[in-house]
Amino acid sequence: MFNSFARRLSRRIGHVLKFLSPEEADDSLLESEKNLYKRNIIREARNFEMFDDDLISPATLADAVNVIGSTAYTGGPPANKCAGTYIPKLAELLSRPDLRNDVRVAILKSLSTITINHSDHQNLAFQSGLLKIVSDIIVKATEGVQQWAIYCLYCIVLDHIRNLQAVKNDASIHGSLRDSAKASWLGFRHNYADVLLKLAGLEPVTKHKKADIELTSGDQDAEENKKTKPILTVPLSKKGKLKLTKSKLEKIDE
Repeated sequence: MFNSFARRLSRRIGHVLKFLSPEEADDSLLESEKNLYKRNIIREARNFEMFDDDLISPATLADAVNVIGSTAYTGGPPANKCAGTYIPKLAELLSRPDLRNDVRVAILKSLSTITINHSDHQNLAFQSGLLKIVSDIIVKATEGVQQWAIYCLYCIVLDHIRNLQAVKNDASIHGSLRDSAKASWLGFRHNYADVLLKLAGLEPVTKHKKADIELTSGDQDAEENKKTKPILTVPLSKKGKLKLTKSKLEKIDE
């Protein structure tokens, strides 16, 4: 027990020294990395171990994870590849039951950016047990966190047959996906619960003909206007002001 305590204390002291002197921590790794985006990701990833040792707050960790995700996107393929090396650690953090929701959402967002359309990172997500971790969040989390988890799962399985098959075979999340598909997805581009159900073959993909698509009230009004009201063109004068000519006035009067 004493040896275990001593090792933990030694780790804490080491991290405190790194925290107090960040310019000296992992200098060889940072100095050898010429890509500034990758260097930024490596620097922010130091916060993972500091969080494990209670040296930084959850808010600081969330900020670091957000930076990693945004840098992976803005830095292009090299930065995204660098960020992908931290998928196992992000999965480990995400599995912690005591994790605050803001940190959990930050990790889900970053993982979404890192894994989408990247088969190597999707493979690593599978190997790291990330699909099961995210699926558990979908089943247990509140709606806001749940929707980010569903979007993250969508990014992990998109164009990846094995991961998509895993979602199809995991009956534990099908009910949660169907319930979420009925909710509002305001703020997202799509209803990703509905998209996932259809990608996995759990719901039929409906096809509509143009004639079968019901017009909205605005579209219906526009169609009626085309039938009943003439379209009037108003020419512009040389000075750029609206001006009706006499011939146009006569046509309108008729």
